[in-house]
Amino acid sequence: MPFTAFPHQFNDPVKLRQILQTIDTLLKAGKTIDDESLGYTLFLNGLIKQRQPSELSLAEQLEMIKRKPKADQSPLTIARDMKRLFLLLGFIEKDFRGDRFRITERGSKIVNTPSNLGITVEEKKVWLEGLQSLVLQQEGISKSFRPLKVMLEMLSDRPINTKLLTFAFAVTDDSEEEIKRIKTIVTRISSGISQFSAELESAGITESSARNSVKILPALAEHLDLITRSSGVASLTPYGRTLLDRQTRQVKPAKPLVPTTPTPTPTTRKEPFFRIVASEEELRRNWKPEDTEEGEVEYDPRDEADRLNRLRERTDEHQDTLVKLRHAYQGKNWRIGIGNFDLLAEKGDVALLHEVKTLKQGDISDERLRIIDGIGKLIFYEAFDIPSLLSNKEAKVQKILVFSRKPNSQDHIDFLTKMGIWVIWFNENNEIDGEATAKDKLQNLLA
Repeated sequence: MPFTAFPHQFNDPVKLRQILQTIDTLLKAGKTIDDESLGYTLFLNGLIKQRQPSELSLAEQLEMIKRKPKADQSPLTIARDMKRLFLLLGFIEKDFRGDRFRITERGSKIVNTPSNLGITVEEKKVWLEGLQSLVLQQEGISKSFRPLKVMLEMLSDRPINTKLLTFAFAVTDDSEEEIKRIKTIVTRISSGISQFSAELESAGITESSARNSVKILPALAEHLDLITRSSGVASLTPYGRTLLDRQTRQVKPAKPLVPTTPTPTPTTRKEPFFRIVASEEELRRNWKPEDTEEGEVEYDPRDEADRLNRLRERTDEHQDTLVKLRHAYQGKNWRIGIGNFDLLAEKGDVALLHEVKTLKQGDISDERLRIIDGIGKLIFYEAFDIPSLLSNKEAKVQKILVFSRKPNSQDHIDFLTKMGIWVIWFNENNEIDGEATAKDKLQNLLA
């Protein structure tokens, strides 16, 4: 029976966040994240420790560790395992040369969460995306499988002993036939027909591999409210069943992994919102109503209050930014107008059309949506609303996106600048800040 070993060092999302933040710090400093660089840094930062307590300083302990053969240095093993986990989850990726790493857009959402917070609602969504897109492949077998889907399928009939979830890593793919085969093994063990140890031996799985395989994935699934665990027994939650039903309805067995060509894997929340058609077969397929999602299933019904709070916060932040913007023009002889747009300021042959957008710290996906919306509004207002409002019909209209804070992505700033849209925001002192050229031009106009 095939078996894929899974990273097993840590299962606490907060500690995993801190490790990913350490990787981000090293990369931003221009350093590598080879096993020694990452492993030793994690040890000196206190994120990994020796099993036996020591009164020596971390630096002294590390010097003693370095004297061991590299194969026996636990920081190196942990660093290697963490990189593999983050690669599998899509939190980091190798650059086009293949010799350096970088944090992905998905990973940045984890990195930008304050290190001392418990797992947040936004992080849960990111972890869920990562786990749903996680695809493994058995050595020497072209097929692949989604371990989260297999694990949820194993729990779909009844609660089972958590240790039996190790067989989620012993499938060749996530087809109905393979899942049925694994369920049969679980039933034999649960009913007493066979012993867990005997099934492991028959499958060629060592007891240590079995223990390690269920250290991370079940724990993360529990953090995400997909399963519960009590007295060594794992059960599927209502949310886990809903997610499984969606996957069963929409997702085919994972396709073979091709090392040279990454294969996109569907996730519950698609960003951007489009469907990738993978083959001519799918182009010819007659889509049925059940294949189409109406809207999106939110992470958890309990998030409703959180969403309302964030909407109120965003509205308040928008108004606060707009007040700062109006104050910047106060007493400077600008003709100010408001309407469908946020603010129009006119003086002589210059007209400044502003659209205010609030941003969330570290959320690239949200920022993308705000920018798309802002560009569309500026272009539409300039064409249809502004001409009739200008006192000087010859005035040149300059489009400006005003953000509540500095955008998270420099690429977004550069893109807007190339489009001729000024990018402005307010700093922590409530002073006008922004892309250098746009900031200088605006400040000169307001002088």
